[in-house]
Parts: sequence; C-alpha cells; structure tokens
Amino acid sequence: MKVCIISLCNLRYVPYYSIYANLFPGHDLLVWNRECIKEEPLGVNKIISYDGIDYQSKAITYFKFFLFARNTLKKQKYDLLVFLHSQLAVVLAGFLNKCYKGRYIIDIRDYTFEHIFLYKLLEKKLLRNSAINIISSGAYKRFLPKGEYFVLHNDRPIPLKHIKRHEEIMFDDKIVIGNIGTFRFFNSNVILIRAIKNDKRFQYNVYGGGAEILEDYVQGHSIDNVDIKGAFNPIETFSLYESCNLIFNLYGNNTNLLDYALSNKLYIAARFGIPILVCPGTYMAEIANKYNFAIVIDLKESNIKEKIFKKYTEMSMFELKQGCDEFIKYVEEENSATMRELKRRIEKITPRGK
Repeated sequence: MKVCIISLCNLRYVPYYSIYANLFPGHDLLVWNRECIKEEPLGVNKIISYDGIDYQSKAITYFKFFLFARNTLKKQKYDLLVFLHSQLAVVLAGFLNKCYKGRYIIDIRDYTFEHIFLYKLLEKKLLRNSAINIISSGAYKRFLPKGEYFVLHNDRPIPLKHIKRHEEIMFDDKIVIGNIGTFRFFNSNVILIRAIKNDKRFQYNVYGGGAEILEDYVQGHSIDNVDIKGAFNPIETFSLYESCNLIFNLYGNNTNLLDYALSNKLYIAARFGIPILVCPGTYMAEIANKYNFAIVIDLKESNIKEKIFKKYTEMSMFELKQGCDEFIKYVEEENSATMRELKRRIEKITPRGK
C-alpha cells in the first residue's frame, strides 16, 4: 500500500511519528522542514520536503506549504494519508473529502482553532470521512465535534533497567523540584521561584533549552536554591527524573491549549513514581489526582511553598506507587486497544486500482 505521512514541522518535535513509521515501512514522508535541517528517519521510501519559513510572514509561508502539499497529494494518488497535525487536514478538507474520503488518518495532539465556527464546521465533516481519528487525550472530546475517537497516549515505554524508583518520600532533607524539557511558561516558573526563594527545604532545578531566560531573574534576586541547567542530551532524561522528588507541570488553568492536554512529563513521572505539580481545573490535575500522584497548586494563592511542603510530606509512598502503577496499566491497555482498532481499520483499506 502506498502511504504518505504528513508533518507540519521537523520530526524531532513529533515523537509519535515513530508509531506510524513502524506501521508503514516504506512510506513517503511529506514534511515542512522549517529548520532546514537534514533528518533521515529509517524506513522511509522518499522524503518530500518543503524547506524554510519566513518569520516576517508566517501566513504566506503556510499558504505556500498548503499549495505544495495539495499538489503533491493530488499528483501522487496515495492509498492512505496520515496527518500528524490536524490543522493542515482541515485546510485541505474539501480536497480530502473529494479525493481521499476514507483514506486518511487524523492524529490530534493539540487544541487548534476549534473556537472558530467555520473551522469547526470543516473539521466535523473531515473527521466524519476519515479512516480513523486518533487523539492523545480523552478530554479532547470536550472541544472536538461529536464523533468517534480513539486515544493513543503520549506515553513511551521505558525499559525497567532505566527506572529507579525512590524508596522514601524525601531525601537529603530537601524537596528537589525538577522542570525537565524544553522551557516554557516563564511566569509560572517565576511564581514558583518567588514562593520558594532561598528556603532550604526546597531546591528547584530547571533542565531544558531556553531555560537560560530565567538566569537574570535568579541572579538579580540573589536566589541560591534555583539551578538553571539549560539544554541537555536526551540520554540524560531518565537520570534527571531520578534526581527529583517532584516534577513541575504548573501550566494550563483556563487555557484551552493546555487545559485538556496530558503532557509527556505526566507519563514519565508516573513511570518513575514521582508526584507531579499541576494546576487546578486541568485534565492533568483530574487524571493525576485520580491516580494519587498529583499535588494540585493554584499559583494565584498565597503560601504556595507551605502547601507544597505539607502535601508532599504527607503523601503515602504505598498509595503513590500503587496509583502510578494503575495509571500506567490504564494507559497501556487503552493504547493497545487503539492500536488493534487502528490496524483493523487499515486492513480494510484497499490499494487504488484493485
């Protein structure tokens, strides 16, 4: 079967690409190579690349990529398309409904423009005519058009040899909070830093590209219990998680883009049996609370550090481990069910001309 996987950005930002790459060895890859870098994923028949982006006029560049993608798909006549980002599929909705009805997979990992009536109208018909609709969070059903969706979590299995769970709640007489991954949400970080400033019960370590933006604030306020590490080698990820007592995940809260999502940090923290700091009113708080590894903190409240300390030191290690194990079991079972359904749907698609 002739398959094309389509990405709106470079693959290093799309870890779930590997799911479809493994399902469809020998696929073509249509990618918007925004960073103009050379990526050579395994198992690809042909890479069709649109290079570069004009940051002065993103809309024009997007329109050019839309034309490039439509012309490519029209010319190649694939048996199946896999869209790793729903926005492009919605823009191509008319073309897809006409030429690829029942021959495309939509994978939705973010809230996009569902607040725009016309966009949601196009999206509704697009999703109705797909082979299958994949979402990364069950809460996405709350803003997407009514329809059939299957959840495929952002979880990635970690070999047991890399997992070393803590045997006790706190070590070294302090709570080490880790923010691991590409740095985002400056204001949320500053609120936490201000709350725990120079309190010897806490150490805050920030690991990730872009974190350097915090250095001026930390130095300017003479803060000695915050360490800015910056970018790190991905192979260090597991050891960084092991060094933490708590994982920073304080974002969302009345933000559509974040309130419904389940972050990568949530899954990794659960696999390592580490509690996670989350904002109230988010789906992450709802899920992590259900499985007993959440510490819910409202950044607008006072005495943040006392609430973190109290909630953390009163946690039951038994309940924490049990909850994390139950969450991972739930995730793995749901992923397995979705993969079975995905494969079943794919088997029903016949190559063109047969």
